[in-house]
Amino acid sequence: MNQYLRVDTDLPSYFMYPRFLLTEKINETACAVYILLYNRALVSRKNHWVDSSGNVYMVFPLKELAEVLNKSVSTIKTALSALEKNDLIVRHRNGACKANYIYVRIPRDMDMDGRKTDPGQTESSPSDGQKSSCHLDRKLPPSKNKRIIKNEIYKIDRDYKAQEEFTL
Repeated sequence: MNQYLRVDTDLPSYFMYPRFLLTEKINETACAVYILLYNRALVSRKNHWVDSSGNVYMVFPLKELAEVLNKSVSTIKTALSALEKNDLIVRHRNGACKANYIYVRIPRDMDMDGRKTDPGQTESSPSDGQKSSCHLDRKLPPSKNKRIIKNEIYKIDRDYKAQEEFTL
């Protein structure tokens, strides 16, 4: 039976979800793969798995990735290709019968909260120069609905943080 979250509740283990993924144009599987790789990279960093340039890398076999996410190997390959296309990972092939190195990349244009920044945009102005409003009640194609919902989650989180700072 589920229980309410309380101050003294022991929390189950979880993965860190980088905030910038809310705005990336990748599917949910690619997002899940990135989250898994990102968290594995944190372990690799802790264990000093670094190359000669100081970049953290990991070895994560396709079959193991597929098992962890309960997906097929071909689905994982497609997700990895999407991540490479969006410059979120780099795979270094080490030759036949050798494991590939995977490097996780983080966008440079992020603020300290993990939000992507636009050099020409101020914090208070919307990106398209128009007033922002809630569009959740509109009927849009699924891909646009997903993007709008992610933006609304971002707005809610931002408003919550502002309220939290105000009460402190």
